[in-house]
Amino acid sequence: MIPIVFVEGDYDRTFVEHVLMLIGCSDWKVGVYQYKEKKPRKVKEYIDALEGQYIFLVDTDTAIMEDVEHAKEKKKEQIIKLYGVDGDKIIFVVHEIESWLACGISTFSNPRITKEELFHKAQKQLKKVNRRVIFQKLLEDWDLSLATKRCEEIRKFVDWLESVCK
Repeated sequence: MIPIVFVEGDYDRTFVEHVLMLIGCSDWKVGVYQYKEKKPRKVKEYIDALEGQYIFLVDTDTAIMEDVEHAKEKKKEQIIKLYGVDGDKIIFVVHEIESWLACGISTFSNPRITKEELFHKAQKQLKKVNRRVIFQKLLEDWDLSLATKRCEEIRKFVDWLESVCK
């Protein structure tokens, strides 16, 4: 069975697939599974079948940096209880996947921004309105090396991907 990256939504999936492409890892070596809209029982069964070959990306969903550690602990407990995830398999995205996107773009001096802040700033720079178009354009400019230097969580995630894509 191939290793799986569990993600919350569409933007997360798009981001992970982009990272896989950048590191030269094809989709037949690592799968991406959106868990947010699935029944917890189904997700848990899938996780059990993977025999530890997975990573679980989770947004902290907090815009206040002081609350991040508390949010992480609370979310970790919820995810473990709901889906039966091994706590060591959880990687937190502070705040949302868009903050990981900002980490790899040099024009963003503060990579720890929220989705709303990212899109607001990008709309001004790119003169675009549609969020999907903005996201795709930002992905084109995304620098993996810069992102892994700026964010420990991204480096941990990329290290895991590279280890399973050998």
